[in-house]
Amino acid sequence: MSTRILSRLQPPDTSYWAILKLSLPVWISNVAIVGGATLDTLMTGHLGSTDLAAVAIGLAVSVSVFVALVGVMQGLSPIAGHHYGAGHHERIGFELHQTIWLAILLAIIGMGLMCYTPMWMTLTNSTGRVAEIATNFLLINAIGLPAAMAGRAYMAMNAAVSRPKVAMWIALSMLAVKAVTNYIFIFGWAFIPSFGGAGCAISSTINAFLSLFLYWVIWHYDSFYAKMRQKRISMPNRKALTNLLKLGIPIGISAFFEVTSFTFMTIFISRLGADVVYAHQIVANLTSLFYMAPLAIGVTSSVLVSQSLGANSPETARMATYKCLKFCI
Repeated sequence: MSTRILSRLQPPDTSYWAILKLSLPVWISNVAIVGGATLDTLMTGHLGSTDLAAVAIGLAVSVSVFVALVGVMQGLSPIAGHHYGAGHHERIGFELHQTIWLAILLAIIGMGLMCYTPMWMTLTNSTGRVAEIATNFLLINAIGLPAAMAGRAYMAMNAAVSRPKVAMWIALSMLAVKAVTNYIFIFGWAFIPSFGGAGCAISSTINAFLSLFLYWVIWHYDSFYAKMRQKRISMPNRKALTNLLKLGIPIGISAFFEVTSFTFMTIFISRLGADVVYAHQIVANLTSLFYMAPLAIGVTSSVLVSQSLGANSPETARMATYKCLKFCI
């Protein structure tokens, strides 16, 4: 075994500086993603409480469905991290393909839930203009769900191989694009008409496909991933998908209850009227921003522990857990 391979099998650095270097880009990525919803709130707020209430309902349903499904896919991170720590780089590409297959399956389920708009309008007691905008928002957002799900697979993989800055720069770029496309589709520009609150969903869908394209280009053309890429697309593997689900389903359930404690609540609050939803949406955006810091450290802990176990160093894994908990506190 070469010295280069041996050095790769060394357990990861678990110093507080290493935790910060890994968690900071993850935090920035998630803040940028949440920032898209914040932009939706700020920009549709200029249209009045009706549009903002409709967007709040659309975001509540979309985020609740998306977070639960993406949480299931998060099983890739510890699996890929374990392979990376063990030096089994060729397995990372295989697991990425399996996660993308899983993303497609979950996206079909998610699209069905989001497109069943009569149920959501009944739950929220939405009628008239609010129901119309919220329905259009959900239908348009559903189109971008497969791309958003597949993009999260690449994001989880990059974190697992200690390259979270890739996701960070893509997320920041997409936030800038989101600001421009939001303005265009919400208020109209040149030959493009004003879509009001539904314009946020058009912008988000464009962002989802654009970010997925950037992830794909980096994965296929960056030499760092050369030894991880598969020569051909791996077909769905029952054992690999089962392993992903065993890890991912508990993560998805946990994420669903954590995040929906302040997003899904919009669905019930909406019965109190557009003005109440307007106020709740502003506070919910701030709350979700605060949530991103411990979430980033949690992802870092998962990556460091899986890489340590892959390098056959359970003591380092224990130390990584202990230090991440202290760092989070």
